Amino acid sequence: MKRRASGRAAQTADRGRTLMRVPLQDVYGGAVAGREQPDETLASLAASIARHGLLQPIVVRRNSQVGRYALVCGARRLAACRLLGMKEIDALCLDMDDTTAAACFMEEHCLRRAPSAIEEAQALAPLQDVYGGAVAGREQPDETLASLAASIARHGLLQPIVVRRNSQVGRYALVCGARRLAACRLLGMKEIDALCLDMDDTTAAACFMEEHCLRRAPSAIEEAQALAPLDREALLACTVLGRQAIEQRLGLLGLPLRVQEIARQRRLSLEQAQPLLSACGEERQEEAALIIAERSLTPAQARRLVFGPDKGKMQSGRRRTVRAALAEVGALSRRLRAQGVETSVSVHSQEGGMCVQILFAHGEKRAGQQDFENKERNH
Repeated sequence: MKRRASGRAAQTADRGRTLMRVPLQDVYGGAVAGREQPDETLASLAASIARHGLLQPIVVRRNSQVGRYALVCGARRLAACRLLGMKEIDALCLDMDDTTAAACFMEEHCLRRAPSAIEEAQALAPLQDVYGGAVAGREQPDETLASLAASIARHGLLQPIVVRRNSQVGRYALVCGARRLAACRLLGMKEIDALCLDMDDTTAAACFMEEHCLRRAPSAIEEAQALAPLDREALLACTVLGRQAIEQRLGLLGLPLRVQEIARQRRLSLEQAQPLLSACGEERQEEAALIIAERSLTPAQARRLVFGPDKGKMQSGRRRTVRAALAEVGALSRRLRAQGVETSVSVHSQEGGMCVQILFAHGEKRAGQQDFENKERNH
């Protein structure tokens, strides 16, 4: 498979963005600890890289003090390349501080919409010459496209699109990156970073599917742990995600450590993990977290598990219970009267609740009660 590079790399470097080959041994760390650990898809990701090459170079920043590269994005790609015994890896090297690196990591995952896209900056193609895509309609605006465009305007395009050249028409058929392409068009950009591959329709479809299916987004706890050491206001100043998105993730760190570990290992999303904060006690939180993970509950199902039925259903259930209780009291009163005991039922509010009483006629209460109880025993 041929890859075409462009002479525009020097211009990219001038903007503090350099595409380069770096030794695997010189790359360390990452925004989230443990993402390089093997899981059920890492071997498949390695096999895909062996077959098609690394479509998405990792993103790093140079640590001049130690002469090595701190990882920003791409822990699993890095682990897969190490699994293959590779000595070097394609990397986009950016100049940024800790806070901006965390913002890039968060935005790269939070603004993605599956099927996700591909990254690497080795060639440039005019936007007007890119057409098509594996999935029709993915370039249509949605609720996150404007945020994606704002992120690209702030940090640059971390994940270049993947294309293949159509020599018959002199244009580029899109393989991966429809939403990034749409966001760049929204910004009025004239050119876009692209990786141009020589491949047929079948291989293009395989690349699109494997890139999407073998991706593993970080769990909400991993995102929160990446943000925790940073100054919150400085982070908000350099991200397009907004205060609520940051606060919601950091709020999960209020869970007990054991529950956090379950949420991290089982990769619970933010929406799945948030209800755990309202569960009563660590034991209940741990039990709920395991049920959510093992049954792959949707966010709505996770909320029902912790909170019970929704408010409307809960109120309706209470009304049915009260009506049933009143009916039982009325039936008991009628049975007493059938035994010759004069009774009536009184219902009134008391201390914010409801008081239900069975009133006996004067002088008959004790005798009537005893007579009724004796007859009940005989039955």
